[in-house]
Amino acid sequence: MTEHFHIPGAWDPAESVLARLLRRRDPDTLRAEATFYVVAVGAVFGYLVLVFVGWAWINRNGVPGESEAATYWIAQASGLLLVTLFAWVGRRGATRVEITDQGVRIQNGGSELHIGNAEILEISRIPNLRYHQHYRRYARTRSFRGKVPPNLILLRTESFPVVLGIRPAEQALFLERVGAQIRNQAAKGNRVA
Repeated sequence: MTEHFHIPGAWDPAESVLARLLRRRDPDTLRAEATFYVVAVGAVFGYLVLVFVGWAWINRNGVPGESEAATYWIAQASGLLLVTLFAWVGRRGATRVEITDQGVRIQNGGSELHIGNAEILEISRIPNLRYHQHYRRYARTRSFRGKVPPNLILLRTESFPVVLGIRPAEQALFLERVGAQIRNQAAKGNRVA
């Protein structure tokens, strides 16, 4: 028996080109994310300063001609597009979650995580505020959240917690199915030969 659940992708500036470059350079993901926001906001303010300085520069000898003004506006629009694409446009990919007889398999892009039924210590539903205040800050958390719903699923293992942003309509079914798998695994482990 295999059941599939889908966590849709979502827009996320923390997945932009700049954010991915910073994550490669810094093994601490939270520090890399904080650095990303500082650099991205700094890039926007730096761009704005360049816009004002550029306009002042082309107006230094009076009103600019049509070709100078057109060149300025094209350069300004191109700069805005580059800053936006480099620092702010990112997408978190969709995630596929499967419940199998052996456990839970999570596939996101090219990566795959398999958690056996025996490894799951606890499964519960947590509010997204608890995720942001606690689990998001914990470096070992594996997070597959898509667009963050009001409640998230928490799978706690001995090694790390896993947070899943399964759609609210499917969360009860997921909890029931995985809970049944864990109970079946525990019943098999408690049998005396």
